[in-house]
Amino acid sequence: MKAIFKTEIIYLSLLLLTITLIVWQRYGMNISYSYPLTAAHSYELLSDDINGGLSIARLSFSEGYPSLHCDIVLSPSFPFCAILLPLRNEEGRGVDLSHFDSLALTLNYQSSERDTVLVYLNNGEVLSGQRALRANLEVVVPHQGVHTYIMPLDQFQVPSWWVFSRTERNIRTESKFDNVQNIQISTGDHRGQRQVNIGAVSFSFHGKWISTSDLYFYITAAWIIVAVFQTLILVRRIHLKYDDAKQEAARLNDINAFLQIERDKFETQAKYDALTGCMNRNSASDILRRVSKRFKNESVKAMLIMLDVDHFKLLNDRHGHDEGDRVLQRLVEILQQHIREQDQLIRWGGEEFIIICEQTSLNGAMTLAENLRALLESSKLSEYTRVTASFGVAEMNSLQVDQWFQQADKALYQAKNSGRNQVILAAPENSFGAS
Repeated sequence: MKAIFKTEIIYLSLLLLTITLIVWQRYGMNISYSYPLTAAHSYELLSDDINGGLSIARLSFSEGYPSLHCDIVLSPSFPFCAILLPLRNEEGRGVDLSHFDSLALTLNYQSSERDTVLVYLNNGEVLSGQRALRANLEVVVPHQGVHTYIMPLDQFQVPSWWVFSRTERNIRTESKFDNVQNIQISTGDHRGQRQVNIGAVSFSFHGKWISTSDLYFYITAAWIIVAVFQTLILVRRIHLKYDDAKQEAARLNDINAFLQIERDKFETQAKYDALTGCMNRNSASDILRRVSKRFKNESVKAMLIMLDVDHFKLLNDRHGHDEGDRVLQRLVEILQQHIREQDQLIRWGGEEFIIICEQTSLNGAMTLAENLRALLESSKLSEYTRVTASFGVAEMNSLQVDQWFQQADKALYQAKNSGRNQVILAAPENSFGAS
């Protein structure tokens, strides 16, 4: 009886400590990081002149903070300007933002045309023995004038152009924030000639001393340690009470089965999109390696269908993100019902999806894409508005997967620019052959 009382005291104390830590973490433990954006700091400007472009970027401090003045000039290269706010210290070490969960960025934005702002958190790391910057991107739809934009760090994603710019095999595509070197604020995807002024008024990162995931890990570890300690005590009593030993063994088996189920669940979650249930980008590497191998060794044809929901940001702005989530869920249900079992549906990012079709002819892929387009157009994906999608189709004709994706992306871009809600076949390019 005395031992039972001591056990109850231990678990009650641990329970009270758990509740205290959770409440403290929820309403306290706040940390932040920022510095005044004054002329005392060194700011770097970028523009498309690094790619032979003609855009002009200028820096000023007329209002007490750095301002990017950009004259976007059309040229064969993608036109852009950017300002980099430094975060690294004198030793060149960046800021570890692993315990921060959001960025508050105040901008004074002026543009002659409606556009987006691309915010990058460039993280320093070593890839293939060389120093590199991993681009973590979030897209902001700015308002004219001074406004503050709150960006959760878990919404930042590594853009596909960065992934395909790397030559390493099995390149990891998740965002990293353990050595952030700078904040890059860039003009957006609008391709017209325009004038853009972006003033970086202030920034601040916010988070907790202990992140929610880390806190739960420590709490779980504490509970497991206590449970294991109590288990050892019970195992010692096995020699005296055989029945107690059988009950304890059964309990441990239940714990092991639970941990196995949890492990399998986490492995599944790592490769599947939590919102839609279809595969995510983490699954793409294995699929693309298999497709490339079969193309090289067996000359098995493969088609890439890339689709993007039309006016999705406008739908989110007008009807809310919950409605946008429902639209994506219904869209995936329809796509999965009307593609073959061997076709691979992957959520590529945001409202963009890809379908990898092996052993399919070009005509077959175009027919499938057109059928899916018509099906989505006729389906009631939203309670408020008609939802359509644009498609780009490309055939795999070499082992250069990045070229394959670029072809499909160009076709999708053409479908968008040609009025949306249509299927465009990628223009054929010279094949480099299997190698």
